[in-house]
Amino acid sequence: MGLLRPSIVVPTGIESTILPDQLRAVLQHEMAHIARLDLWVGLLQQVAHIMHWRNPLVRMTNRQIADVREQICDDIALRGLAEPNCYAATLINLAEQCSGCASVPATLGIGSSPAGQLEQRIRHIVSPSDIRR
Repeated sequence: MGLLRPSIVVPTGIESTILPDQLRAVLQHEMAHIARLDLWVGLLQQVAHIMHWRNPLVRMTNRQIADVREQICDDIALRGLAEPNCYAATLINLAEQCSGCASVPATLGIGSSPAGQLEQRIRHIVSPSDIRR
């Protein structure tokens, strides 16, 4: 959250639902978004979407940019993990926890992305490392 002074906000009690290594990977993913200035890129994408709301190419390009941003941050989070499947399982676990919520917390990026994007992210994460590069 925050463009000028970005912060990572996590749901209360998350440390009791996932292992410390899993939480570290999630935080590394979010820190990668901050380091890459993805919040600003997302803002620019929203401005482009508002200005060209009728153009389907802008919507399609924005979706692809958002997908690539997530994949890059996933790859950064995976650098410190011995087993990528653990991170993939964490994302699935968090998505399952959110599926039972009446309203998904805005601070959890999984809740704001389409289900197809999560599936695509999981496939990318569990693919061999040479394919991810």
